[in-house]
Amino acid sequence: MTLKELVAQARSTRRFDPSVDVSLEMLKSFVEVARMCPSAGNKQTLRYSLVASQRSAEVFPHLRWAGYLTDWAGPDPSQRPSAYIIIWHDSSRGSLSEVDLGIVAQSINLACNDVGLRTCMIGAFDLAAISALFSPSEPLSPQLVIAIGAPAETISLEPLTTDVRYYRTPDGVHHVPKRSLSDLIV
Repeated sequence: MTLKELVAQARSTRRFDPSVDVSLEMLKSFVEVARMCPSAGNKQTLRYSLVASQRSAEVFPHLRWAGYLTDWAGPDPSQRPSAYIIIWHDSSRGSLSEVDLGIVAQSINLACNDVGLRTCMIGAFDLAAISALFSPSEPLSPQLVIAIGAPAETISLEPLTTDVRYYRTPDGVHHVPKRSLSDLIV
């Protein structure tokens, strides 16, 4: 698979097959990819919590899913992710670089997709509740939750006409409008 094909496949997935286990060893391998990423000033201020198995159920209630799908509260228990990686900022090591956060998040996303898993990057979550679940002893603040699991939905990239909002059709296909290349190049 080419990098372009991998990126096109690496869409935000919101419905998963929870019968497919994602082990702590797999999660560690995804963080190993993130560990090798560039970092502003090489400060490496990001830390990771690996959440698998029954602990995943503790994270789910504190997440907000799919803002454009206003009539959907998120995946039901038969379609929830098997695991999560929570990315934290360690303020004792320097200020947060949002570029670093984006680089490691996309790298984890691509590493998951490379082995047939999918992700959903969730920035809308209850910060206090996530912090309380993990009670970090270091000066850590949660920045991003990455849901991980086997996909249980079809996602289709569509040409953007007038509206950037993703949507679902009655057949359950999740459609994602994308701007054309000519619209992006200035």
